[in-house]
Amino acid sequence: MNEAVIALEGTSVGVRSNVISPSARTRLALADRPPEEQARLMGQPDGGFDPLDPANVSPLVDWLA
Repeated sequence: MNEAVIALEGTSVGVRSNVISPSARTRLALADRPPEEQARLMGQPDGGFDPLDPANVSPLVDWLA
């Protein structure tokens, strides 16, 4: 069942539903790309926050738990 439907239908009886759909830069996610493109995409950005770093998903999961 779609998690959004669970959240909407469950509201009337006190059921809550939290769902995450993380997106991250991993070797598995890039497996179908050519090796030179994989190497370029796996590199870190020049500076600042990296929204595709897999380490950025775990704090959200921790907070939801």
